Amino acid sequence: MTLPGVLRRAAFVAVVLGVVGCGPMEETGGPEPIKRHLVYEKVVGETGIWIADEDRTRERLLVREGQLPVLSPDGKLVAYFADCRESNLGCTYIVSASGGKPRLLSTRRLDEAITWSSTSERIGSISAFGGREYQQGDEEDELMSIDVRSGEEVTLARAAQFFGWSFSPDGERVVFARVGRTADGYLSEDIDLFVTAADGGGTRR
Repeated sequence: MTLPGVLRRAAFVAVVLGVVGCGPMEETGGPEPIKRHLVYEKVVGETGIWIADEDRTRERLLVREGQLPVLSPDGKLVAYFADCRESNLGCTYIVSASGGKPRLLSTRRLDEAITWSSTSERIGSISAFGGREYQQGDEEDELMSIDVRSGEEVTLARAAQFFGWSFSPDGERVVFARVGRTADGYLSEDIDLFVTAADGGGTRR
């Protein structure tokens, strides 16, 4: 491939994510073959969210409108952002990695790239200003956890600012660092670390 061709191909890809999906044990006692995919967003040419095998073969369009796709750890679902009539702040959708009709998961404003739990049962993100377009008063950012099957949304924590967070390896808990504000309204220099259940409740410092 010529250099211009390489540059053109690189320009097609806005986001690329490789994910390993491991299924349950087969009856023979061995694990299912590992499934690997590339999921990415094309921003020129035939735009949209695309999926391909890890060697870039079998490239196919998943959805025509969408941004920042993220493949679930089990390789079965893709979560992404897109415009929608239900919210002028954008929505979160789920689509099968094998194709099909996308499902609206949430109309809440999410301001960080989607993170999947290791079990592929929940997604998480930060929602600024309580999910509103503009900050009203002293509204804080919210750390959100959303059940993929039911769409139930849980606010795990609120903070003037979060300094990182992640699901635990088993997907059952979430750890996060948050900072409050001083009496003068500035960000505090004290950053505390907390752990909470991924479905809400039981937060401890």
